[in-house]
Amino acid sequence: MLAVGYCSLLGGLSTLPGWGFLLFPELGPLAVIVLSRPNSRWAASPWQLIGVPTAAAVCGLWIHNHVPIESLALLLAVLATRLLLSLLRSSLVPALSAAALPVILGIHSWAYPGQIALGLIGLTALLAVVRRWQGASAEAGAQVAAEGAAPPGWQRPWWIYLLLMVGLVQLTGWRMLLLPPLIVISHERFAEPDHCPWLGRAWQLPLACGIAAGVGLLVTELLKPHIAVAMAVSLGLNLLLMQRLRLALPPLLAAGLLPLLIPNVDGHYVLGITASAAVLAFGFPHVRARWWRRGPWLRSPSP
Repeated sequence: MLAVGYCSLLGGLSTLPGWGFLLFPELGPLAVIVLSRPNSRWAASPWQLIGVPTAAAVCGLWIHNHVPIESLALLLAVLATRLLLSLLRSSLVPALSAAALPVILGIHSWAYPGQIALGLIGLTALLAVVRRWQGASAEAGAQVAAEGAAPPGWQRPWWIYLLLMVGLVQLTGWRMLLLPPLIVISHERFAEPDHCPWLGRAWQLPLACGIAAGVGLLVTELLKPHIAVAMAVSLGLNLLLMQRLRLALPPLLAAGLLPLLIPNVDGHYVLGITASAAVLAFGFPHVRARWWRRGPWLRSPSP
């Protein structure tokens, strides 16, 4: 698959000195979606595809560098990105991960947003080639974007979930309970329930997250010196997992790539992401999925 090849290429380049941030986990889901569906909402605007995650990365990094309280920095980074998505009426929810990653992994280098931008520029160029080859046009993608907008919303239950998980992290000191892929998945659960593939099959979420994280951990243990191969194997196996479970959940791909970035990753990663997914799946069974205050600046499009 073209997306797997592109991510593997960037994974190989990330082994060069000073280029480690090319290994951006959310690039996996983004590449798979936009290259397999060049008229999808995520692919509708090449400028947003590059600019929104990069701007989110800048926000998250700046907040992390200036706010000493980690939990507060994480919430502010997510809030800033959510406001950015609302103002731009963008559906690029993986930008939430780009903002949260510096806080969770302790990244302070300004090379981080720059290298994310380079990876996305390459993805956008590859998308243009795919569109030309398939005869797809940017206008068609824009039409898809215009037709798929969701009603306004501010997702109070989502913030309740985030506050709960931040509180658990503070009490336990276990960072693995709140990882970027779960932030993206939880946003889909509360903000865009019509597009949430596991509602009604809640047991699948912790199962899928645990398997995807386990695949990522195993691949990291066995293949980390060969990052390009490790990324290809992780993406391929987790794509197969989604196919077998009939679960279209792109953040699972990021969950399988994130261990490649975490120093000294171990089984706590799998336990943490599985526990957090279980809280999300079973801890909010009756919560109303859409609470909103109407207003043009609070519009929340679906991907």
